[in-house]
Amino acid sequence: VTAGRTATISAGLAGTLGMEKTGAGTLVLTGVKTYTGGTTVTAGTLELNSSTADRSAINGALTVESGATLRIAGANYTGLGRLGAPVTSLNVNGGTVENTIECWVTGASVNLTGATLSGGNFQIISSGFNSFESPTSTTIASNLLIRKDYGSADLNLNVADGVAATDLLVTGNIGQVLAAGVVKDGPGTLVLEGANTYTGNTLVNDGTLEVAAASGLRFRPTANGTANGVSGTSTATLSFLGTVDLDLAAADLTDGNSWSLFDLATFSGPAPTLTPAAVTSGAGTFGKSGSTWTLIDGANTWAFSETTGALSLAVGASNDYETWGAPYGLAAGSEGGDLDNDGLTNFEEYAFGLVPNSGASVNPIAVPLDKGTGTFSYTRRDISLQDPVLTYSVWYS
Repeated sequence: VTAGRTATISAGLAGTLGMEKTGAGTLVLTGVKTYTGGTTVTAGTLELNSSTADRSAINGALTVESGATLRIAGANYTGLGRLGAPVTSLNVNGGTVENTIECWVTGASVNLTGATLSGGNFQIISSGFNSFESPTSTTIASNLLIRKDYGSADLNLNVADGVAATDLLVTGNIGQVLAAGVVKDGPGTLVLEGANTYTGNTLVNDGTLEVAAASGLRFRPTANGTANGVSGTSTATLSFLGTVDLDLAAADLTDGNSWSLFDLATFSGPAPTLTPAAVTSGAGTFGKSGSTWTLIDGANTWAFSETTGALSLAVGASNDYETWGAPYGLAAGSEGGDLDNDGLTNFEEYAFGLVPNSGASVNPIAVPLDKGTGTFSYTRRDISLQDPVLTYSVWYS
């Protein structure tokens, strides 16, 4: 197809031979082709445009050479296919893949040499990504979603060591449907710059894993000592500069519990680097003192150590204000606030037995002043409950 032209093949293509796309123009394949000899994009753009659910427009081996482009379009959840005869290998040798849809990648070997993948999400089912030696980095800017709900294995990223300082750069998010992990193989350098929301283990078997400052990993502690984590080997190197993102929703809140998030001892060759840019959670952002990050959430004190890579929990007794405020979502530190914007602080409402989320509850006087006797009644916190201790004063003139 010559430059500036677009040709479309909607008819069936069958047989044992393959197809080579040449010329600077664009060739669009619609429908589902059944030829089995593979497809090569030598120049220009090949667009796969299937509208058949879960089916790719082609099957077998697909190669994109330097300077050429593969565009993935059509209906969502087609792409490289899930059912029928999907694409079994995607080989990108200096070329570009532009994904415009939710694209299945099923049981495929994705082989990248100085390649660029961009655009929509790749839905991964038991497919491995291999980055080969190249003078330039391979970049994956798309999100990679590991589909454990379809029985996928963990995501394997095999990175060879080329001339470039960064061999494989993943700027998209590595996510999941059901808990999934990532395995890094090969002596090259993998740099993660995306959010990375998967909650399975991260295993670095060889080479370098760098989690950049703008990136991070998510951890989900559950029972005492049970959490996904990062581990390595004697030939692995870790440089973690990003965010430790904690999902504490299922954590066992027993005093003294702890979870190993980074098994630093397993990186027994080059010393690992663990200097997070931040430690965050749904309960708030941790503050740092020395090498320890701490968050006080009511009676719970969470601590993450850069030295050990472990998260720990200390549970103290809640004071009476915190017990009173808990049903209203008021925790330690909320005393000076005004939840219902009625002009009384939360602490004043506590002291006088008022309702902190109702602006109509503003008057602590239970029995108005009797001018004849000079007496009135007001509600105060039971002295046996007061924590902190309260002092009440009546001013008159």
